[in-house]
Amino acid sequence: MTEQRKGSSCILSFPVARFRGCGDERERLLKCGFEEMGLTRQECRIALLILDGGGNGDICSELYITRNTLKFHIRNINRKLGIHGRRELVGIAMRMLPRPGGTPGGSGVRGRIINLMEAAAFYRQQCREKL
Repeated sequence: MTEQRKGSSCILSFPVARFRGCGDERERLLKCGFEEMGLTRQECRIALLILDGGGNGDICSELYITRNTLKFHIRNINRKLGIHGRRELVGIAMRMLPRPGGTPGGSGVRGRIINLMEAAAFYRQQCREKL
């Protein structure tokens, strides 16, 4: 999460789909969660690359596969997880990761999706505490 200040206001921004670069523990949790949901090893790799914000061309070049093979794997991922796109994949990944500020160490607590009003209130409160 980054903080930007403009005058007396404070803007907190954070990457929505940058899961892969957030540490090995989160990657491991996501990979284990995807495997429990029935994804193969290659499908897990592709899901993690999608969550990292990679486009189809980037994923194909990193895994040395064709675009048609990638589309086949993405269709299988969507079918197995019961989703229809990348945004829903992000939602599933967010629910699998522990919430910050949960139990000590964040073990065993799964995140939850909150509405935008709750999120805005939380970040306004965080901003006030840093002043």
